[in-house]
Amino acid sequence: MKALILTLFLALILVLPIKAQTNYTISREVIDDSARFEASLIYVTGTQKLPCNATITVPKAHKLMIKEHAVIALEEFFDRPDLDTSELLGIIIPENEGILTNQYFIELYIKRDGFISDIDETELDFDRLGYNYRFSNYSKHRFVKWVFNPYYNSHQKLLHLPMMFCSTDDTTYFVNVCNWVLGREGYIESLIIADTSEIKSLREIQDYCKTAITFDEGYTHNDYNQLSDKLADFTIGSLSFSPSSISENKDLQFLQEHWLLISIIIVAMLMGWLLLKGRRRS
Repeated sequence: MKALILTLFLALILVLPIKAQTNYTISREVIDDSARFEASLIYVTGTQKLPCNATITVPKAHKLMIKEHAVIALEEFFDRPDLDTSELLGIIIPENEGILTNQYFIELYIKRDGFISDIDETELDFDRLGYNYRFSNYSKHRFVKWVFNPYYNSHQKLLHLPMMFCSTDDTTYFVNVCNWVLGREGYIESLIIADTSEIKSLREIQDYCKTAITFDEGYTHNDYNQLSDKLADFTIGSLSFSPSSISENKDLQFLQEHWLLISIIIVAMLMGWLLLKGRRRS
C-alpha cells in the first residue's frame, strides 16, 4: 500500500510540471519589449507531426515557431487582426534570426475546404489567373507578376504560385511564394513572405518547401472517398476562372465525380417507368 501511495505521489510530481509547461501565453509587458518577446518564443526543429494528419520536416538551418506564439507574433507585429487562428500551424524562420529581424519567413496553414479535385487540371490557365489576381479587389496589396513560373504537379499534388505584390500606393514591393499540398480533406499552404531583394535566395528554400510536407497514410489526396468525403467548392482548373464562373465549374465537377451514381439513378428511374407502364397496359 505504501509503495502504491509513493508511486502516485511521484507521478503527480512528474506530471504537474509537464502540464504547467503547456501554458504558452506571453504577457503584455513582454510583448511590448521586442528583445524579451523574441527571447520568450518557442521553436522546434527536425521532423514534426502536425495537428492535421500530416508531417513536416523543418528545413535545415531553420526553426518552426509553435502555433500559440505564431498567433501572437502575427496579430501583434504584422497587422493580422482577421487571422483565422484555427488554420495557422506555425511560422518557419532561419535559425539564427528572430521573427522581427528576418530575411523572410514561412507561414503554414491548414485549409479544410474539402477534397479539391484536379480532374480538370489542364484547364488551369496561369495567364488568366494572374489577370484575375491583378484586377481583384485587394484592400492593401496589388498583384504585379509571377516571380518564377507557376505550375501544378499532378504527381506531387502540389500547386506552386510564386507571386509579387505591391502596396496600393506602389511604394512597397514584396514576394509571396505560395505552395499548396493537396490532401483528402483540404490542403496545407506554405506561404513564403520576403522582400524583393531576397528573390534569388528563395530558390533553395522554396524547392525544399515543395517536399517538406506530407499527409499521413489514409489522408493523402489519393485516399479520397467519393461516398463519404466532402468536396471543395472549387477545383484546380476552376482557380483560373472568375468567381462567377466557379459555380458553373462546380456543377461540372459534381457531374464528373458522380457520373456513375447519376447514371445508375437514371437507368433505375427509366426501368421503373417502363415497368409501371407495362403493368398499366396489362
